[in-house]
Formats: sequence, C-alpha cells, structure tokens
Amino acid sequence: MNSELKRLFEAAEGRWYSDVEEEQLRGYADGILSRIDTYQAVARAERAILETAYTVIRQRIPRMEAMHGADGFDKATRDLGQTLRYANMSMLMKEPDFVHDKLAVWIRTILFALSDRQNVIMAFEAMADACRKHLTAADADQILPYVNVVVDELRGTANGLAAERDRKAA
Repeated sequence: MNSELKRLFEAAEGRWYSDVEEEQLRGYADGILSRIDTYQAVARAERAILETAYTVIRQRIPRMEAMHGADGFDKATRDLGQTLRYANMSMLMKEPDFVHDKLAVWIRTILFALSDRQNVIMAFEAMADACRKHLTAADADQILPYVNVVVDELRGTANGLAAERDRKAA
C-alpha cells in the first residue's frame, strides 16, 4: 500500500477525513484503473521487453560469457525481469520508494561488485528503451519513472522519493 495512503488511514482512525485528506485520497485513487491497465500491459509485454534488452546486451557485450560464465546472459535477464516486476508493483502502488528500497540499492551493490558498472547501467537502460518499444506511449510513460528509480540509483543520481515526486510533478 502507498505509504501516504496508509498514513492517511491511520491518522483518521476514529474521525472524519479533513478536506485536505479527502483530496489526498482522491489523488491516490485518480488513475488507479489506468495503473492496473499498465500493470497488465507490462506483464504481457515482459518477455518481449526482456528479449529486446537481451539482444542489446548481447550486441554491446559480446564477451559476456567469457567474463561471467555460460549463464551470464541468463543472470542478466533474471535481474532485469526482477527489476521490471518490482517497478511494475511500485507503479501500481504509486510508491517509488518500494522499488528503490526493496531492490535498487541491492541491485547496485551486488551487480557493481560482480560486473563492470557501465555494462550494468547499459543493460538497465536497454530495458527502459525496450519498454518504450513494446508498450504504448501511455503505458511507457506510466512505468518508466519507476524503472528509472533503479537506473538513477545505478547512475548515482538517485535522490529517493522526493526527487521522483518532483520529476513526476514537472
């Protein structure tokens, strides 16, 4: 559940919502059906998105098997898929901190220890580009801010939830 929504529910326990709180509730509810539609679209397109990213990675890092073993591409695809699913859940909840806190920092820490930083960043950027290719513009616009939470963490430009909210408001 969105942390702001949860806070609203807890704060209003035993009393009526204020006008400001009602507007906050409406703000969360606004777009929920669209977010559900996007969630489903991303789930349906996952295989195509990951295959496109895989192709880009294979072209740009032809020596990946030599560097990371025979299962290097499989592991990269697994990590990208996991990221796409966490970003999708984060988008559905309208909670950028979910994907950041649950996955982005861990991905950065583990993958930078195991692989070249620029290759890792390129792989996740390839997945973001594949989202644009395999989703409608509206669905891509809805999911990409949450995918970019991870990309920004990898680039070292993440500023957490405040920066993402500022970016969405702009």
